[in-house]
Amino acid sequence: MGMATTGAATSSTVELSTFIKTLIQSYYANKYQSIHQLLTYLKGTGHVDTYYLVHIEHHLVHLLGELPENEWVAVENISKYLKFNFKDIRPIKEYIARNKLYYEYDAVVKYERYAYHESKHYIDNARYDKAITLPTLQGSLFLFAAFGLLDIAYNKIDATIMGQTCDAPFDGLKYIRLNSLGAYVAGKQTRYDAPQEVSHSTIELSKDSLTIISDKNDPTAAIILEPYTEKVTPNRFRTDFSIFLKGISDKKELADKIKIFKQSVTTELPPNWEAFFEQLNQKIDPLTHVTTMHVFQIPDDNPDLIKLIARDAKLKSLCFKAEGYHILVPKKNFAQFKARLREFGYLMSS
Repeated sequence: MGMATTGAATSSTVELSTFIKTLIQSYYANKYQSIHQLLTYLKGTGHVDTYYLVHIEHHLVHLLGELPENEWVAVENISKYLKFNFKDIRPIKEYIARNKLYYEYDAVVKYERYAYHESKHYIDNARYDKAITLPTLQGSLFLFAAFGLLDIAYNKIDATIMGQTCDAPFDGLKYIRLNSLGAYVAGKQTRYDAPQEVSHSTIELSKDSLTIISDKNDPTAAIILEPYTEKVTPNRFRTDFSIFLKGISDKKELADKIKIFKQSVTTELPPNWEAFFEQLNQKIDPLTHVTTMHVFQIPDDNPDLIKLIARDAKLKSLCFKAEGYHILVPKKNFAQFKARLREFGYLMSS
């Protein structure tokens, strides 16, 4: 569940809330293009001319004003509400989506008696709502939550293969709640009064192990630590390399995750945690891909060639032997290696 950080009400808070209201009511409602900003999991969005887009963002701003304050509402019910009230939030015509937009993944497609591999899966009419309409709603609600207008509750999804394991990265969104800032931005309140006290999460990192202890009365700790740890007891959490690396695919993502973790725990990291993060960095791409070598395997049923490469001084100087009858030939030696084999009647055509 998304939770807005609270702070003392100051003039800067008032200015920020006014700025957000202007941003949503003016810029987002009139100029934002959901198809280009939210639906980037689909291929082809960059090739859709603005002429074919449908402006639907004003419906979503109006939706904010229709939500009850401080009450959880199911996203499924919001979707039904929009349909029954003829609020069309389809950001692109179906025939354009059918011709321009697609998921990209490899799959076997069967047609009558034939089967073939296909990597482009276009958004036909049967797939349109799940691929575009519902994600437009869910993605917009996520966006409003990012601005602090909504609290959200969502489930984890398997986003490994977009279009197969899920329809969109927003699939897990289940419930939303309009908070005070959202009510002000939507025009349901004439002013926004920020809470007077700052809420601090009491999180303590162990200096001896990769465990974290939180205050038993702190309801936010579990939410804050969920992406980085595994819960052991209601107020005790642990992590390790595999837990922290979950969902990480490269060093940039790891750096971002570590940065957010440090900001979330709001404490100076003990030396063992600093060492842990250094080791994490070393565990991403630990092997160097060698592009300066050709790798070959000698057939084990060709003893003459095995003996030749093992005994000929010239060939031995041009390559390295490895396990399983493999040889590594530096690219700079490859021409000489082929020429030497040719002298013994062996021809390498590539």
